[in-house]
Amino acid sequence: GKTTGAYWTYEIRTKVNEEVVSVRRRFREIVALEDRLRASKPAIILPPRPEKQATKALEEGHLRQSHDFAKHRTKLLQHYLADLTCHPHIGGSCTPDLHAFLTFPEDLGLAWPECSSSTLTRMGAKSTSFSNKMMAKKTAASTAAIALIRDIDDPDSELTTLVHSERVRMEKVHQAMPKIEATLSVMKGYGDWAGLTGMELSKVVKDVKERNDGNLARSIEQFGKAILRNGRRVRKLVDALEEGAMYVLDREHRRAKNELLAFDDRKKVLTAMTIKQQKANKALTKLEAMEAEADATHKTVTYAAFGGLARVDNQESMREEVKRSDEEAMQALREAEQIGVTLKGEIFRLMTERRMEWLACVKNVAHEMMVCSQERADIWQEAYDKLQIEGNLATKRNNLEPDEI
Repeated sequence: GKTTGAYWTYEIRTKVNEEVVSVRRRFREIVALEDRLRASKPAIILPPRPEKQATKALEEGHLRQSHDFAKHRTKLLQHYLADLTCHPHIGGSCTPDLHAFLTFPEDLGLAWPECSSSTLTRMGAKSTSFSNKMMAKKTAASTAAIALIRDIDDPDSELTTLVHSERVRMEKVHQAMPKIEATLSVMKGYGDWAGLTGMELSKVVKDVKERNDGNLARSIEQFGKAILRNGRRVRKLVDALEEGAMYVLDREHRRAKNELLAFDDRKKVLTAMTIKQQKANKALTKLEAMEAEADATHKTVTYAAFGGLARVDNQESMREEVKRSDEEAMQALREAEQIGVTLKGEIFRLMTERRMEWLACVKNVAHEMMVCSQERADIWQEAYDKLQIEGNLATKRNNLEPDEI
């Protein structure tokens, strides 16, 4: 990361055709990239991007934003962009928005209005986006009377089962995260306590030495060193777990939002399909009523030629409407089926990745705990041996006659 005085920018290097392309991007451009990918790739489960840290310095425009914060975010962005470029529906398909983000050599705001350095241009882009959202809400509200959107059942039973299973899993991860974070917090607190205790004991050693009790001073010193080393090793374990296992779990926890958005894409397309099917059915019913009325009219003596021709024209117009409605309904059905296939593929993909990643994660936790336990045991064994020697020396001195000392 690099500060320009008002905000941080991040250098991104990408290898394209054996050449390394370097660009600098602001965090809001990374947010815009995610928004564009989500809009252009419905039902795709995107990797979670780094969040804006509300507890840190003010996000984009704070001159005092720390370098440690920027370094931490840089590391998260490296993981995020690696996940994007490895995503089968994004990185492997040469997505235009991702390609522009990684390679566009100038200010990205020239290509993306929502990222423009001009406040008016950004406001115009936001206004357009807001208008589109309001129109979507208005459409949804007007069609609510036509179809019970919230009560639409997914006709794909396999996908319904998968989505339910994923929701249960996400809820369990959501419940587990605070407990795991609390455990690490306790471990970190123990490491801090041990470090402070070791430092306080070093002060006690000085007081004991001033009282000419060298043996006791050496014993306390060995014990204090052991506590200090033990605390540092516990802190090292916590850091390793936060960088490894906790990162995997935290990413899984944050990805739940994107997974739910993908589920919502499926729900939206099912809603659109249902509405268009109802529209087609309504048009067909109206046409059938018109044809039945025309047949009945033909049988009456009072049938007027002019009126009959008008009814024929109305029927032809209605037949065209039925045809258009049927085509729209079929197109909506194909879109719903494609979204369903894509969503199932994404769920299965993440299931496969999760099995491998979580197995490696658990093995890593077990390894870190084992190494930490062994090293802590060695620390206390060494301290015990030295205290044992000090104790033997003290016993030997106490057994000597005063004139022999």
